[in-house]
Amino acid sequence: MKVLQISHKLPYPPLDGGSIVIHSLTEGLLRQGHQVKMLSMLSPKRAISLEEISPDYVFSTQLKAIYVDTKLKVFPALHNLLFQTESYHTSRFESVDFAKTLEGILKIENFDVIQLESIFVLRYVDLIRRCSDAKIVLRTQNVEHIIWENISKNEKNPLKKWYLTKMSSRLKAFELERMGEVDAVIPITDFDARQIQAARPDIARIKAIPFSISLDKFTGLDTEPTVQPNSIFHLGSMDWFPNVEAVDWFLEDVWKSSGLEKSATLHLAGKFMPDRIFDQQSDSLIVEGKISKPIEYMLDKQMMIVPLLSGSGIRVKIIEGMALGKVVISTSLGANGINCEHNKNILIADRPEEFCQAIKRCVEDPSFCKRIGEAAKDFALQNFETGRVTEQFLSFYRSL
Repeated sequence: MKVLQISHKLPYPPLDGGSIVIHSLTEGLLRQGHQVKMLSMLSPKRAISLEEISPDYVFSTQLKAIYVDTKLKVFPALHNLLFQTESYHTSRFESVDFAKTLEGILKIENFDVIQLESIFVLRYVDLIRRCSDAKIVLRTQNVEHIIWENISKNEKNPLKKWYLTKMSSRLKAFELERMGEVDAVIPITDFDARQIQAARPDIARIKAIPFSISLDKFTGLDTEPTVQPNSIFHLGSMDWFPNVEAVDWFLEDVWKSSGLEKSATLHLAGKFMPDRIFDQQSDSLIVEGKISKPIEYMLDKQMMIVPLLSGSGIRVKIIEGMALGKVVISTSLGANGINCEHNKNILIADRPEEFCQAIKRCVEDPSFCKRIGEAAKDFALQNFETGRVTEQFLSFYRSL
């Protein structure tokens, strides 16, 4: 089978959740002998040169990467608000150069499946239809408008709330309309699939398929480092608003008000870490910003927190933390789509006092903490292995 993956971000190196999700499928297809070509946007956030990318990856995926300036800009956003009705979120990903490159590829190559790796590249469906007979599949890591609806609901500033509500409404209209233009939709969770089906019952081909993890990263570790007792960590890109919202909430409503700093240490890491969080560092709060080796960063820590209040999709870092045997303490929303069980292989906490109680129990009962971590590891490795998940994609492709 020959697959063209089109992404709004470069999925290599696979360090953040979004790039890991895309790359894991690429890796799975290649391992099973299928042909994959990758067409990606190079954005200001990931503006790396091709020389920095593994030559093996460039060769095996026949990578084409086109720079697209997707930065949020005040005046274009204001012009969009006042004089246009389309979604500003998605219009930033429209590029003449990217379209020309895609058209050039489709004129000389044939594909069985063209997979769009987010709604932000849905703008190119018409071009694909003109140039190719391939089945077009949209994979969604989130239902984007739901994220922004939640953000607007949580916003306290009236003016900002009005703006966010308007933008999320436009995003919803774009997302739901353009989903109907593809041959199939693959959400990453059953929850997201139900949301899409409820909004667009006319879309016949919807199947939830999770992302996968490569067991090599976890079973191939040479040593097990000494875990720092009572160590808590959060790892997530801080250019994604739900992560910022989550960390702010945890610091203010859990960490500072519970006295946990007397018995535990909190580690915060992720690219684009705000200066105001760096400024809060202390002996018990360690802020490290961007991490080049996430797996190694997680190894010597005990508890992962995922205090998400908004968002959809599935949290890749939760699965990676589980695969490393970490105790994950998450909100129900953060654990959405993983089908894990509270007090068996994860701890669910939706209120500040529940987070505090879960952390204190792990601190006071090491055997309980170890039991949850071991069950989490078994669960992750049994349900998210690359080969099994890739087979689900291939079976669905064939059904089209």
